Amino acid sequence: MVGAHKGTPFHSVREWSERVGCYIPATLRDMGLRVGFGHGGGTCSRPCGDRLEAITVIGIKTVNVDFCTCRGAYDDEGQIKLHGWWPLGSNFVSAMNVRTLDLLLGDEPELPTPSGL
Repeated sequence: MVGAHKGTPFHSVREWSERVGCYIPATLRDMGLRVGFGHGGGTCSRPCGDRLEAITVIGIKTVNVDFCTCRGAYDDEGQIKLHGWWPLGSNFVSAMNVRTLDLLLGDEPELPTPSGL
């Protein structure tokens, strides 16, 4: 589940609960997903882990992130922006994904209208 959602950390997922005998809401974060900002989203050998609150079109999600600390890496703000998110505030504990930012600014693409209307 985590590997399949590496590029979509905000998706809502469910996991099977033996205790109640059905699927229950879960978070990818609780399942162990970590979003890597350096190395094109790949694994960094010197990550600096943190937690980030992300504002998305489906709500506020908490994600575990790994900033790259390798020599020549962008600063935290640059790494967040390169990942397609926009940092909020100066401490970088919250961000908004660009899709949500576009929606709020009114830059969302126009949806095609069904023919005949």
